[in-house]
Amino acid sequence: MGLEVPTCDHAVNTVRVERDGDVVAKGAVLPFSGDVIIEWDRTAFPPGERTNKPTTSRYQNVTDASQATGGEVVVEAGGQR
Repeated sequence: MGLEVPTCDHAVNTVRVERDGDVVAKGAVLPFSGDVIIEWDRTAFPPGERTNKPTTSRYQNVTDASQATGGEVVVEAGGQR
């Protein structure tokens, strides 16, 4: 029995957050609200600041995400369905 992936009628644009040429987080722009949801690469943080569990962040839009993360938020247009 395999994993069933639900399908939808709306595209989701994936994003990545880059700092100094390194990808420090990946996520998506939600299709209706425009909110940006990302999961951080824990190794992007100094050892004393890393968490043991996944860390996610939610931002109001791409501009907000860029300002809050201190990185460049790259939106991959075209999205995935």
